[in-house]
Parts: sequence; structure tokens; C-alpha cells
Amino acid sequence: MKLRALFVTALAVLAMGCELMTPEPVNPTPGTPEDPENPSVVQGNLPKFTRFYLSKEVNEGLVDDFECPISEGNVIDVVCPRLDSSVGIIPSFEGDFESVTIEGVVQTSGVTAQDFNNEVVYLLSNPAGKTNKYTVRIRTLNGLPRVDIHTDGKQAVTSKETYVAATINFSNTPEYGNLSARGGVKGRGNATWTNYPKKPYKIKFDEKVSLLGKPKNKHWVLLAEYCDKSLMRTAYMSAVSSAVGLPWTISVQHVDLYMNDLYLGTYVLTEHVRKDSDRVDLEDDGFLFENDNYYYQEPLYMTTSKNWKYTFKYPDAEDGEITKGDDNYNFILQYMNDFEKALYSNDFKDEQKGYRKYIDARSFAKWYLVNELTGNLEPNIYYSMVSRNDKVQMNPEWDAEWSLGLAARGDDWAGWELPPAESRGDIEIWKKERYFPRLFEDPYFVGLVKEEWEAFKPKKDDMQAALREKAMSIIHSQSDNFDKWPILESYISVGLICLGNWIDEYEYVATFFDNRCEWFEGYVDNGFKVK
Repeated sequence: MKLRALFVTALAVLAMGCELMTPEPVNPTPGTPEDPENPSVVQGNLPKFTRFYLSKEVNEGLVDDFECPISEGNVIDVVCPRLDSSVGIIPSFEGDFESVTIEGVVQTSGVTAQDFNNEVVYLLSNPAGKTNKYTVRIRTLNGLPRVDIHTDGKQAVTSKETYVAATINFSNTPEYGNLSARGGVKGRGNATWTNYPKKPYKIKFDEKVSLLGKPKNKHWVLLAEYCDKSLMRTAYMSAVSSAVGLPWTISVQHVDLYMNDLYLGTYVLTEHVRKDSDRVDLEDDGFLFENDNYYYQEPLYMTTSKNWKYTFKYPDAEDGEITKGDDNYNFILQYMNDFEKALYSNDFKDEQKGYRKYIDARSFAKWYLVNELTGNLEPNIYYSMVSRNDKVQMNPEWDAEWSLGLAARGDDWAGWELPPAESRGDIEIWKKERYFPRLFEDPYFVGLVKEEWEAFKPKKDDMQAALREKAMSIIHSQSDNFDKWPILESYISVGLICLGNWIDEYEYVATFFDNRCEWFEGYVDNGFKVK
């Protein structure tokens, strides 16, 4: 089914209050062939569910019976949106069994209410003493994890500098169970915090917690994605970064966010970029720094010989771990100056004397590929150094706000184009920016980019399919989001896309990426020159 047809069908199903899904045939039960007169007691035959569903007669909020397909491995994993699960969900089931229990408690079809905030395991038994297990996960609401932030005294979050104490709850995640933890919440971002009504947030828990299966950490981010009406551009950046194989890639999990019981919309939950063994993995003498256009708002920055401004994430300038003129500051400033001197020297192609002495050139090639393929005009550019004995890497990827055709610069990148201009997907971007003009003068670096491109191409179609599934997972949430923030028919900031509905916004992103990859293939074949 074509993408738009799939979305149209999904929206029609949404109007009926049900999740889009096609029932799958139940797996055949292992064992000997069944006796048609008494199948449940044949030696070796396992008890089984032949049907599992939610009846509209006993579940308030359903307009029709809701079928729950049984997948391989006896797993039932479904989304039933708009269902009121506060009083429990009452499943109905049919099959070949004598009894059905959950942790020893007998379950009666169409009668027994069950709390599906956690994963539930049904145990089926038959008279022959055989048993069989079914794992059931039912998500309600919009099908996404729900995040509830309750600030102490219902204080408003109005600052990027000061945390407001809060209790943060995660629910509608049966595979992980509900979570409630104490922490603090503050604003984050630059223009995204100051210019738009839908605000991004930073969370710092009092103790390390694992969110939705990710490694434990205190620091997490909720991205508002206000300018991105597809709500998928960060997901694309992350997916390409992972496929290309940068050392660390942020995860992307869409969630429904509530603040003091007020619905705020569809957000992206992800990790905060920082030094950690499960994030940017650095030694104690390593560095994480950022080429940030808002450097002047940070507590400390350095200026290299080529006039690039860098701010510090590790060592942390806010905590006084690095100060102007101390050993850390002097070391990394001198290192970057030496790199720039080598890059622009006559010997810059030499492996021992040139730029390769200072940087991990392959990481630069990977970073370039991610941002060129996504047409990312203004990412936050992070550099990392595992230790003083290692080379500088470009890593990780961050900030897809102006990617995939959402915005475009003017002639020679002198200024932003404004609506009704159109963003072009057939222009080179990063070969002309930062250190890349010089790097592309070296056949060695050009070869690295070609290698990374060839390695990525076989992954593209599977990646697009996975992203399509992720887009389908937010089909209910996006509807509520744009009821809250009715901007689908408006141009936002320098965003050049205004298509009037979310389906077309997402289709635009998916098509732009495909077209961008096609253009890039010709760009590579033409020696990285625009035809």
C-alpha cells in the first residue's frame, strides 16, 4: 500500500476509535494433529487462544469490537486508542483450553478486568496437563508513552537556568511498567525556548533512572519539535546517524507530555548530550565541545585561529571544571589551533604532518554524510576527544530543526529565505562549510566519504520502512498535538513548508530524503560537483 493511502486508511480507522492493523492468523499449535472431536486432550497438543479481543459491550470507549492479533511467539502487542483504561480493561478470548490464569488468578472471558499498565502473561491449561503462555501488551490513549510532570505547588517552568522540583511519571508502557521518580525540570534550547509557544524541557532526576529501556541516567531531554510539523525530522537524523555508524546516536521516542495535568502535545524524549559510558564515552581527561552560534550565552567559550567559537560540555564550564587559561582550556585551544594550522598548511594531505594527525577523519566523513543527506542547514556541531591521547571526532549528531527541506538559506548562504520561497534539495551544503572545503581537497578524505556512502546505500530502504512505522506510531498523537497547536496551515519562522495536514508534511520529509539521496548519488559520480 502506498504511503498516502496507508495514512488515509489509518485516519479513517482513527475516526472510529480503533488502531490500524490487519489481523494475522494464529500460529498453529505445536504437537500432534488434533482430534476433531476433542482437540484439547490429544497427547502433545498445547492449549491455545484462537481469538483475543476487546468487546465494545464491556469496555467503555470502544465503538466496535477490537481484535488483538496473536503474533509469533504467542505475543499480543497492540494499541487501542481512546480507550478509558482507568478502571481496567476487560479482554475476551476464545480457544482450546480448560482454564486461563494470571499469577494463579482465574480469568473469565468478558468478565475479568485487568491492569495492562504492565506486561501481562496469561497461562493456559488443558485436561492433559499441558500449559501454554501468552504475553499481552495493550497500550491505550494515543499508543505512545505518557509523561506527566507535576511540579511542586504547580509552579510554572519559566527558566532555562533554574530547575523546578517535580515528580515525573511515565505510563502507558506495558513492556517497562509505570515509573514515578523525583527530579527537576527547566527550559532548554535557544530560539526554540524563546520564540515558540510549545517549549522544550530538560529533566534532571534525583537518582539515575532507565527510561523506556535506555541505560540509567539522571539527564534527559524533551524536544518540542514545534517548527517540524512532520514531527519526524529528529527521527530521520537519528536513523541516518545510526545507519552510518557514528560512535553514539541519540534515541528518539515520541511521547505525549502533560504538565500539571495540562496537555502540551507530542514531544520527542531523548538523551541529553553529555559524557557518560552509555552516551559520549570519554575518559576523565577527554573533551566534549560544541561549535554553537549562541556561544555568547554560555559561561565560557574559546576562539580558534580560524575564528570558530567553541563552548564546553565536558569539562563542564558551568560547574567550574574548565576555566579560561587553565590547563584544560589551554590544551584544547592549542590542539584545535594546531589542527587548523596543519589543515591549511602545504603538507595538509600528509598523514603524519597534516590534519590526520589531529582528527579522526572517518568520523568527519560520517558526520558530513548524515548532514548532507538530510540537508541539515544548522545542526549543533559537537566534537569529542576520548582522551588527550586520542584524536578529535565529529560526534554526536544533534538538532535537525532546519533539515529535510524545512528551510533554506539565501544566495551564498548570506541569509534565510522566507516564504513563499521553496527549499531546494539539489544543492551542496556542507562541502562549503566549516572545515570541509579544505578536507575535500584531499583525495583521501573524498575516498572516505565515498566508502561511507557505499556502505549506507544498502541500508536506506530498510531505514525508510522503519521510519514509516515510527510515523504510523504517532498518527493518533499528532492529531491531538495539532488540535493543541493549530499550525498546520501556517508558516512557522523561516520554515518553508505549509501543506495543511500532517500526512503531507510527513510525505514531504520521506520524499525529500529519497530525492536527496538520488541527487547525492549523481553528486558523488560527478566528483562532488554540482551538475
